[in-house]
Amino acid sequence: MGSATRLSDRIAVYSPIISLDGKHVFFASIRRDGTVDAVTVAAETGNLEFEGSIPDTTDVVDVAASWMPDNRSVAIADLRSGSPNLWSFPALGRGMEKQLTHFTSGSIFACNYSPDGKLLALARGSAQSDAVLFTAAK
Repeated sequence: MGSATRLSDRIAVYSPIISLDGKHVFFASIRRDGTVDAVTVAAETGNLEFEGSIPDTTDVVDVAASWMPDNRSVAIADLRSGSPNLWSFPALGRGMEKQLTHFTSGSIFACNYSPDGKLLALARGSAQSDAVLFTAAK
């Protein structure tokens, strides 16, 4: 194990994700004006490779994101279709956004492509909680 090396002075608001080829690091970061952007830096040098807007429809409650097998785009949970679905977004340069899943309910908690890019693992379902009222005995 080597020593830790700072790649960026930007603040990551969620856990950074490393591309499948290990060459890029993608994370959401806060700009000086307070807006949140997508940032990609080179894993070896920390050089800024991409900075772009994150859609307002991104699911910020159950944040699920993974690099796509092309190592140029990321899959992110997005709510624009009414339910959380994975959409691909460019993480290096320009590209088209594309809906990848077509779920009609539930949440996406996590996602990850296999190293060869042939399989996608998805953790999804619904989060439920109960409320309980405790009272003092008289």
